[in-house]
Amino acid sequence: MGHIPVGMEMFNAADESQWNIIKRRIDECDYYLVIVANRYGSVDDDGMSFTEMEHEYAVGQGVPAIGFLLDGLAAWPSNFNDPEPTKKDRLEAFKTKLRKRLVKFWKTKDDLAASIVLALAPLMTERPSSPW
Repeated sequence: MGHIPVGMEMFNAADESQWNIIKRRIDECDYYLVIVANRYGSVDDDGMSFTEMEHEYAVGQGVPAIGFLLDGLAAWPSNFNDPEPTKKDRLEAFKTKLRKRLVKFWKTKDDLAASIVLALAPLMTERPSSPW
């Protein structure tokens, strides 16, 4: 679709905090998409996942944000689930927070890809970004 995705796996080693790099990248973004399955992810010192922090920051900065949640009926390998009860609880609370807005549920990677395309097209029309 002509977008340049940004994900943590694309970050290099740096002489600054991970959170500062993340905030800068979000500030540069036109849209924020959060994809959530059954892991809460890496957490900061307060126990909040960087994914949840990113989402809160993007929304707070006014970056259009849309969410995609794994359907509870989707086939999902158990080794891709958070084993820690605390993280499971925080994940469920984060999903509940995300569901306060319209979200799209997905079951497969192809379903997710189609859902993203179908959600981005109207978002780009309703909230066009400024050109570079």
